[in-house]
Amino acid sequence: MQPIRIILTGLMALTLLQCGKEPSAPQTSGEVTVEITGKTLTGTIVSGATLLETMDKLKAAGQIQFEASGTGEMTMVDSLNGQKNEGAGDTKRNWLYAHNGKLSPLGIGQLKLNPGDRITWCFVLWQDRESCK
Repeated sequence: MQPIRIILTGLMALTLLQCGKEPSAPQTSGEVTVEITGKTLTGTIVSGATLLETMDKLKAAGQIQFEASGTGEMTMVDSLNGQKNEGAGDTKRNWLYAHNGKLSPLGIGQLKLNPGDRITWCFVLWQDRESCK
């Protein structure tokens, strides 16, 4: 009889411990579209994945080439598919991206994606940045 009482007491304690926990929201997954100079790619992501994580997946799958510098939220793209940023200056072109049709102010390690999102990469002069949609 004693072992049953110990088991029941343990089960009750576990049940009480679980009562205080918030249920975790289910993560959704789906496709995101990435366009680089006219080439359209799709990848499957989990909601909340960063653009950096998505680009890493596309690179690992051999769909794109890209080089970046920095880490985490401070990661910036240096080159895409062999085309390097040209640096600062009015006559220099660099990679910028639009998220769902709007130029993004965030680094690729900051932007969190959701299924259905569209990323468009543009290699443009700073003065032409608004053309990136």
